[in-house]
Amino acid sequence: MTLRLDLPAPSLPLPEEWAAAGVDTVQGQLQFLAVEDLELEGWKPGLLVSFELAVLSGSGHRIRVSVSRCGESEFLRFTGSGDVLVGHISGFRVGPEGADWVVVALPRHRRHRVEDA
Repeated sequence: MTLRLDLPAPSLPLPEEWAAAGVDTVQGQLQFLAVEDLELEGWKPGLLVSFELAVLSGSGHRIRVSVSRCGESEFLRFTGSGDVLVGHISGFRVGPEGADWVVVALPRHRRHRVEDA
């Protein structure tokens, strides 16, 4: 399953080009494999969201993923493989009527394994 999520820009230092352009939102595509236990409640595109990944103990490299609207309850939950493909990351400043103004995209298709910290 591939999710494209709009996230508030993190407080971490942003790439110089992004900071200079006033980036206030980061959009990322994340691909999850072997998805199970999918629960979806009222998806509304165009909203800023946050997400959490948690390693499931004793599960053979599986994770639990939950997505929520910023400041609200979860609306998407599922489990999947601990290998996550980061397909595309871009930064933009929200334009009139919520339109995206893409500033820059980072390299595509980086594979990450979510493991116990």
